[in-house]
Amino acid sequence: MNDLDIKLAFAKLAEITAQSIKDNDLELLLDYSKHLRQEVDEEINHRNVVAKRRSPQTVKELQERTGMGLYTCKNALEGANWDINKALSTLSRN
Repeated sequence: MNDLDIKLAFAKLAEITAQSIKDNDLELLLDYSKHLRQEVDEEINHRNVVAKRRSPQTVKELQERTGMGLYTCKNALEGANWDINKALSTLSRN
């Protein structure tokens, strides 16, 4: 979920809120709010996982496992969204 997704979700929430008030249907609003909350929680969890992986230790581990340079490993990790297995796969193809 990127910033545009967040803006679109809030626009949709505003639209559903207005429609729910007009139709006196709060169930629709509650259902969408729960759905949106779940998506936000999943995104927060994903960002926390990525933040934990994004560390100098991860770069060092990849460097030790591949024997490649520090910046090569850092760039590979950035390209793989800091997933060390994806970075290993990318580096092994090169």
